[in-house]
Amino acid sequence: MEVRAFEAVADTFQHGGHPLIFAVRGFQLLDAVEWGDRVPNILHWLAPHLPLQSSSDEPAWARTVRDFASKPENSMKSVRTRLSTPKDENALELYKLVNSTSDTIQVCQGVYNTVIKSETSPVATAAVIALSAAELLRTLDNAEHEQYIKAAHGLLFASAVHQVMRRVQDVEALPLLYTSAAYVNALRQEIASSSLKQTEPTAAGTIPGGGFIASSQLETLQEQLKNKDFAGALATSQRYLKVGHDPRALFGAIAIAAGHIDATRDQGHTLQIVQAAAESYMAWPKALATTSADAFLHVALRAIVGGPLDEISVRF
Repeated sequence: MEVRAFEAVADTFQHGGHPLIFAVRGFQLLDAVEWGDRVPNILHWLAPHLPLQSSSDEPAWARTVRDFASKPENSMKSVRTRLSTPKDENALELYKLVNSTSDTIQVCQGVYNTVIKSETSPVATAAVIALSAAELLRTLDNAEHEQYIKAAHGLLFASAVHQVMRRVQDVEALPLLYTSAAYVNALRQEIASSSLKQTEPTAAGTIPGGGFIASSQLETLQEQLKNKDFAGALATSQRYLKVGHDPRALFGAIAIAAGHIDATRDQGHTLQIVQAAAESYMAWPKALATTSADAFLHVALRAIVGGPLDEISVRF
């Protein structure tokens, strides 16, 4: 059932990628409640979001992806019978391609070459696409809120595809890799040609707080985020990770801070960005350990610092 839902939207794209994002979150929720008699509730909510609507706002690149994926020579089904160990370090070539000015067909061909010819696993392929989306979001000033959220959907979608590749191994879901790479590449080129303000990544503060004890560092981090101290929060987070503390606890503390953002004014985007960044960071492939995934941490912290505080929740 889950695979069929992913397959239904694998080569379509509308409403900023929400159908796929909703599908992933819905099935994650079903896992949390162990499915049971909750399945109809989720499916009744999800089903209307999946079909391509007659009034679709599908971009031109999505149709190019669908045409590319429909050709037999571009099928990635041979992954099912591959016996060799994945060469995930080869995924970095795709990362460079997604960040370039290549067109949609070139990007899709790059995905095919990465998965089939370079023998990279679909999980690692999706991971580098998500990293590219995070790197793009990292350069944006979220004072330009509407455009920032539009760019953030690139991370939400790419991270959702990353989760799909981790959750299922069915080849019917693989065209999502084409869609994800093309979407992030198109966003990058759109933003590069727009007047949207881009900023250099902020340097970390020179004096991280919280000492070396994990709990103290996390308390300091939450206080820094509450005070909108981005540089301090980044420095504390990086120090926490450098000494080998649990990244899951770190992102848990960051998520608590995200809970103090006014979800009504923010439409819940801050918490979604934090969740997407956290999931992709913690699932970063071991074969790519020498490649920094700090962009995920950066965008999670930046989303909180730039979000509107819920004045009631911060009192408690």
